[in-house]
Amino acid sequence: MDNPCNIKRKGENPIRLIRSGLRASTVLEAVTASVIFLIIFSITMGSLVNMSFKNAGSRLFVEADKEYRAVLKECMREQYNTGCYGYDYPWGKIDLIIEKYENYGELYKVIIITNINNNSPVEHIHLVKYE
Repeated sequence: MDNPCNIKRKGENPIRLIRSGLRASTVLEAVTASVIFLIIFSITMGSLVNMSFKNAGSRLFVEADKEYRAVLKECMREQYNTGCYGYDYPWGKIDLIIEKYENYGELYKVIIITNINNNSPVEHIHLVKYE
């Protein structure tokens, strides 16, 4: 009786079962399919990245957000005097306004205005307590 499930029979060599069941054409087909899959995958991922950043304005928003976070981190780390500070970048500018918060002597209101190419500005307001 034929063994359809390749169950090992008593006294049968397992290496012979592996060698007899695996043909060179099967390995060649698997390698070819893997190479084709990797080529299609890399083309797809390259297309998705190019489609998501096709508009140059979206890159500007990412750069502006990165610089805004850097200015905020610097403002939190170092104590600035009250007043207005300006930072110019190739994509636009960031204005930093620090003023005392009303009725609280130790709190400061930090306003960060991000303006990309003189379009509508984005304003972030934070309360900071300097030690």
